[in-house]
Amino acid sequence: GAEGPYYCNHVFDGIRELPFGSLYSANIENLLVAGRCASVSRLALGTVRVQRTLATLGQAAGTAAALCVRHNCTPRTVRNDHITELQQLLLKFDQYIPHITNQDPADLARSATVRASSVASGFRLDREDMTLTDTYHPMDGHRRAYMFPVMHGKGVGKVTVLLRSERDEATPIRLHLREASALADFSSTNDLAVVESTLPPDGDHWIEFAVNVQTAADFAWFWLDAVEGVSWPLVETTSIATRRAYAVKGMDGPDAWEPRPESYACVLDPSPELHLDYSPENVINGITRVSDATIPNRWRSDPDESFPQWIELTFPEPVTINTVHLTFSTDLNSRRLSRRTDPKTGEAVLPSLSGYEIQARAGDNWTTVVKVSDNVQRWRRHQFDSIEIQALRVVITGAALMDSAEVYEIRAYHE
Repeated sequence: GAEGPYYCNHVFDGIRELPFGSLYSANIENLLVAGRCASVSRLALGTVRVQRTLATLGQAAGTAAALCVRHNCTPRTVRNDHITELQQLLLKFDQYIPHITNQDPADLARSATVRASSVASGFRLDREDMTLTDTYHPMDGHRRAYMFPVMHGKGVGKVTVLLRSERDEATPIRLHLREASALADFSSTNDLAVVESTLPPDGDHWIEFAVNVQTAADFAWFWLDAVEGVSWPLVETTSIATRRAYAVKGMDGPDAWEPRPESYACVLDPSPELHLDYSPENVINGITRVSDATIPNRWRSDPDESFPQWIELTFPEPVTINTVHLTFSTDLNSRRLSRRTDPKTGEAVLPSLSGYEIQARAGDNWTTVVKVSDNVQRWRRHQFDSIEIQALRVVITGAALMDSAEVYEIRAYHE
């Protein structure tokens, strides 16, 4: 057919699956490929080509090769006859596949009853919780936007943003407020309010916009007019229910808004407080990522309670285990995965649950089988001598740059 355009204004939000069929040859029956030589279209290559995605392709191809040896078959047969086994193996070793959950019959944790020392009730992001980055986005090249959840019945009162001025004079800044039916839906063209405020000259300044709008929408967003000599900083950690965006000049139609997961420095009054399900049972629900704006899929301890915090699995009958898999939250909402300065110690560290113990109960006695004090990893696999137990407990003793314990998944095996 005819060549398509070299640009696309359509925005895809969220994570998409990659078909296993793109990782093996169409005419060489025993050839698996991974990396940028995988079979994808030019448009798909824009997202597939990045290194973290390529790493998951390598894991998938390597695991599939092992299944080919196990079953004495070709990659095509793996797809036709063993695709569920491949998917479950990838999940077991911390690959995420949208819409596929842990169904591993060997995982003994799936039958357990779960409780914890405390549970967080929601998420707030107030000014005192913000850590600014050193990245400032200029306002002279793009209109920039910020989306947030709306507290039903309270509407949007006051919006306060942090902007940097490099101008010698005060600058008028205009804000346009719009509503959205879903996270990352920046399609509305209707302004609910247009409010102007003044940015003082030279330096960083918080400026307020008195919006005072009621809306029944689940989300609202605002955009700021492009202004030369003004920039807007990003913050390190964001709520899972916010998005930023910038306007991209359309090549075959109107401007499009390009969503991004990070957040700009912004404070809302009333502050949107999300009541999220951080219940302990999430560690055995089979999902190890945030699946949408309101489903965190992890246990989170109450941030107002100090460490240690613990989560406990009680089995319906005694089990024998020798392997435990732990999947922690490592602040994936942060825009950087590099080390940052811990304000408490002054050391450069990664956001992580740095200290923890795995304890096992046999009868009335608890025994520590694993003790870690220097963790920086999201996923850990611990093996130890086989032990018959009635309950398993993970005690979080310390964290770096995190105010609560956050655990996505606990698995238990006898291997």
